[in-house]
Amino acid sequence: MPTASAHAHHTDAVCSESQPAVCAHLGYDTEPNSADEWKFMLHFQSQDLDSTLLSAVEVKLWMDMGHHSHGSSPVTVTAKDPVHFLVEEAYFPMRGPWQLKVAYLYDGQKGELIVPVLVK
Repeated sequence: MPTASAHAHHTDAVCSESQPAVCAHLGYDTEPNSADEWKFMLHFQSQDLDSTLLSAVEVKLWMDMGHHSHGSSPVTVTAKDPVHFLVEEAYFPMRGPWQLKVAYLYDGQKGELIVPVLVK
């Protein structure tokens, strides 16, 4: 998957409340489902983002189920350039609303974005 290729689908951008320069969205070609591996590109993007200050990007899959929460297997994250990260081996064991928890360092400070994803 090339770094800047166009994708058939994109999520809305999510921005950090504490670090407003940090925003990201997901680009992908196939909708996430509970049967297959999902691959997508995590793209950090905003007018004020200084990509040289972004580091230590990690992604976790998470589902809130009211009385308890549910995670998934670790994913593989590969930096393609300072703002594009290819995420592979994303498996969702069940359908429903999931969260991609994106942890990062920006200018040495920890941050987290939560990108909602609906798995069919």
